[in-house]
Amino acid sequence: WIVVRALLELASGRRGPQDIPASQTLFVLTFAVYVAATALLTAVVEGWPTAVKATLVDAIVLPAFVFLVLWLRNFPNRCLQTLTAMAGVGALFTVAAIPPFMITTGLQGSPFSAPASLAVLVLFIWNVLVVGNILRHALSVAFHAGLLVAVAYVAISTAATGFLVPEGIS
Repeated sequence: WIVVRALLELASGRRGPQDIPASQTLFVLTFAVYVAATALLTAVVEGWPTAVKATLVDAIVLPAFVFLVLWLRNFPNRCLQTLTAMAGVGALFTVAAIPPFMITTGLQGSPFSAPASLAVLVLFIWNVLVVGNILRHALSVAFHAGLLVAVAYVAISTAATGFLVPEGIS
């Protein structure tokens, strides 16, 4: 419960990655939940074969991107906490997005699909803002710079998935 509470405080902007314990066990746990949630969400939209491939790409891009930007700013020692924070809040947002994605894909044309699509959009924007805040703290930059790096991460992750898994992610 303490970990979930810390992640919720990260998602609300009241904490930064420096407030997350530098624990390999915690990282492995949050990353595993993040990967599982990402696979489940992608399977809802694209099916399991595509979900496995797309999740594998994401599981490589996230740590590679975080390590690279921290290394470029000469903060590689912040990698564990930053990755734990990003995987943890990523898992929260992904789990929260599963029900509205199920509605938008399974009940197309129903009166619930428009509000569900709006919920997905709100969760996406909120997630990018939270990642921007995490990166702001990790990189010791202003919020707008952290947000720009977060948008770059989304663009790179999306491009890598589209390139390496061309049959999916519609």
